[in-house]
Amino acid sequence: MKKYILSIDAGTTGVTLLLFDKNLIIKSKQYVELNQIYPKPTWVEHNPMELMEKIKLLFNKIINK
Repeated sequence: MKKYILSIDAGTTGVTLLLFDKNLIIKSKQYVELNQIYPKPTWVEHNPMELMEKIKLLFNKIINK
């Protein structure tokens, strides 16, 4: 069985998933934007359910490649 490292970067504008092999070579990279919520000036929030849905979506894209 091959071993991989999955990295999840949830930033202000989107989510990136990176899949590395044991030599830290990027085997797959997926990105999707997040909707931003502005409750006050200079504040940015995200819907946690949307964040989890987007992570699942990207994970499925990576494993089905």
